[in-house]
Amino acid sequence: MLVSSTPEKIDQYVKELLEEVKPGGGFILANDVGSIPKNTPLENIRALINAVEQYGKY
Repeated sequence: MLVSSTPEKIDQYVKELLEEVKPGGGFILANDVGSIPKNTPLENIRALINAVEQYGKY
C-alpha cells in the first residue's frame, strides 16, 4: 500500500485501522529497519507518520 497508494488513502486506512484496534490499548504500530521499500514515495511515508500521530492518541 505504501508504494502504490496515495497519501489520502493511507490516511484513511490508518484512521480506520486505529479506530478498530485502539480500544483496550496495547496496539503498537512499528516497522523494522529496511521494511519500507526503497521506491516508496516520501509523501506516502509522511502520510503514514502524520496519520499515526493524529489518530493514534488515546
